[in-house]
Amino acid sequence: MTIGTSPQAHLLGFQANFKIGSKAAVCFDVMFILAPIPTTATEYKIVDIHRTSVFAGKLGQRVSEDLVVEKSGTKILVHVAGSYHTLCVREGQRLHIGETVTIKGATPNEGDTVARGRIAKA
Repeated sequence: MTIGTSPQAHLLGFQANFKIGSKAAVCFDVMFILAPIPTTATEYKIVDIHRTSVFAGKLGQRVSEDLVVEKSGTKILVHVAGSYHTLCVREGQRLHIGETVTIKGATPNEGDTVARGRIAKA
């Protein structure tokens, strides 16, 4: 059932009955209004990359990254959550200085950690 003016907001309801032995102990109705979480995507230019690598045996090096990105003249440092191995990375996955990337979700602040899945090449 759609409610309000937003076609993506929905009403979800259910009734819960709990019994202890033969007696009804708790009976209640629950209603939720589900609305979508607004998603945003902001484009940034990579101006510097700090990479830290450690030996990972047969997988090559385990690399973690911190990006310095710029938007409208403002530079921020973003820690990338999730490392990759040099022998498992595909050609297009690695980020390079000068590329434009899109960070999905909330706009990151200085020093925020961003999941690797939220970063996409523009």
